[in-house]
Amino acid sequence: VVSACIDVSDGLVADLGHLCRASGCGAHVEAARIPLSPQALEVLGEDWRPVLGGGDDYELCFTVPEERLEALAGSGVACAGIGRMVEGEGVAVVDGQGRALPMPKGWDHFP
Repeated sequence: VVSACIDVSDGLVADLGHLCRASGCGAHVEAARIPLSPQALEVLGEDWRPVLGGGDDYELCFTVPEERLEALAGSGVACAGIGRMVEGEGVAVVDGQGRALPMPKGWDHFP
C-alpha cells in the first residue's frame, strides 16, 4: 500500500524533504492535521517550530497513492493524513488558515 517511507528522527520537514528529493517531488503539509495531544497544543500555541523541526519523534512518514487510501484505511494501521505530495520541490507547510509557516531546519548531522 505504501509507496515511500522515512523515519522522522531529524524533524518532520527535514525528513520529508529527504523523501521528496529521493522521489523527485514536493510536499504540501497542513500543520493542523498533524496529530498532537491537547497538552502539546496548549504549550505550543502558534509556534509550530518544535513540531516541524524537532527530531526523535519515533514516527514514520509515508506516502500512499490516492487509489490505495481505501486499502490503507482497511488495514488497521493507525495513521493520520497530514498533506499530499505535489509537483515541484521541497516541503511547504501551512497553518489552519492556509498561511505559510516558517520552515525550520531540523537536525543536521554535518553542520
